[in-house]
Amino acid sequence: ALCHADDAQASELCGELRPGPVRVVITLRPLTQLLPSSWQEYLKAGWTETYDEFLDEVLRRPSTTTGVFRSFWIRQDHGRLVERWSSAVGPDRVTVVVADPARPALLLETFADLVGVPRPTLIDAVDHHGANRSLTVAECELLRRLNDSGKDIHDSPVTPAALAALIGRVESGSITGASGKKVF
Repeated sequence: ALCHADDAQASELCGELRPGPVRVVITLRPLTQLLPSSWQEYLKAGWTETYDEFLDEVLRRPSTTTGVFRSFWIRQDHGRLVERWSSAVGPDRVTVVVADPARPALLLETFADLVGVPRPTLIDAVDHHGANRSLTVAECELLRRLNDSGKDIHDSPVTPAALAALIGRVESGSITGASGKKVF
């Protein structure tokens, strides 16, 4: 993702795209949406931290955060992202779009307007039925516990549907440990 580029990389990339006009569009999401979404992605990558532990790490101690959680602020320091890309192309060549859950087509509408094509050109080309839904609380906790169990579950994709099916089996009591006791 280009949000990981440092100042020199951003300038170099924009320099390689010239002499044509370079325009940068930065999309931002409110922290209230970013935080749970990011935590879920960390869980999908095998992390075991609870949501409270994740929030403590990224919100209460961001300057001391190391490792993967440090990357959260590299990507999500909105002011720094805008500053970096404005320095690379000029502030008049940067557009910032703040995602609005009430207007899911906003980003595509903005892109269509910037490139000068009718809005339906981009909006109609997107499959809105395959929307990226969040995991439920139960799905997150199951995934977190599976990660914490030490078993390698990441060789095959863990989909929300697979987690929902597994939760159904756990809740019905059809998954038991070697002793016959419920696993969760």
